[in-house]
Amino acid sequence: MKKLMHMLIRFWKVFFLTVWEIVKEMRTVRGIIALIFSYIMYHGWAVFFVAFGTIVGNAWMIGIGSAVMLFWLGPGTPVIPLIIVTALFIQRYILFDKKNMVNIVDKWKELNAKEKMDDQYKDIKDEMSLLNVYDKIIINDSQDKVVQKEEVAFSKRKVTFDDFIDTSDLEGERISLQCEKTIPANPSKNYVPAYEFYIMRDGEIVGHINLRVGHTRALYYGGHIGYSVNEAYRGHGYTVEACKLVSKIAKKHQMKTLFISNAYTNKASIRVCQKLGAKYVRTVLLPEDHEMKKEGLTYINIWRWDIRK
Repeated sequence: MKKLMHMLIRFWKVFFLTVWEIVKEMRTVRGIIALIFSYIMYHGWAVFFVAFGTIVGNAWMIGIGSAVMLFWLGPGTPVIPLIIVTALFIQRYILFDKKNMVNIVDKWKELNAKEKMDDQYKDIKDEMSLLNVYDKIIINDSQDKVVQKEEVAFSKRKVTFDDFIDTSDLEGERISLQCEKTIPANPSKNYVPAYEFYIMRDGEIVGHINLRVGHTRALYYGGHIGYSVNEAYRGHGYTVEACKLVSKIAKKHQMKTLFISNAYTNKASIRVCQKLGAKYVRTVLLPEDHEMKKEGLTYINIWRWDIRK
């Protein structure tokens, strides 16, 4: 029942928003004339009948006008769509005013999609709030201007990469990193060079971490660092220590900031970012063509970690 009520509320909200958007496009002399004439055709004359009938005391006019008004005010009667469609027809094809070329169906789909997205944002925001790990929550679509602007700025950042460098000295207090392999850039796929490491503890592999050196559109969403720790070794802070070690390699490539992404429900990974001092940027809906979207992810967190500190 609650879901049905929500759907009805959204329907009428989209309906009146669509009407308002169409009416806004009719702000020409001929558009206003068409709107007035259309209103008079369906409803205005009945209002006149009631008003004039009341003044002259004509019960017949009052009765007819009231009956028509009550009919159009009844639930489900399409008076507003009829007025709008007729007004558009008059404006475009009788008064030959081509300034209002809004497509009602397209406008409805656009606004309905936006409302559905807003509902989705609310559900995700509620889900994120329940985790009790966020100081603030910002949710955007990858098509939003603010995200597009950040994406472009990110892609323009420069790094120094002449070749892979020595990684034999990545020793921490409890763990060390052992280079598993290096992966050269692949310009045809827009892949940047990458290091892949084992996270080692007392000679045993306890997890993996990688570093991608460069800045591309895909990395804005995918991040520079990816990590995982074997289940038996989780909860000891090894990931945080591994990230700090791998940041030493990033600094040697003149990288000042590393981006990290994670699923918005991944509480453990979120805690890692917070312990590193990374700044939460936003939660974003992945672009349709991104590899992570194809793997089943939808919304991801983006974190910015200033490794100069």
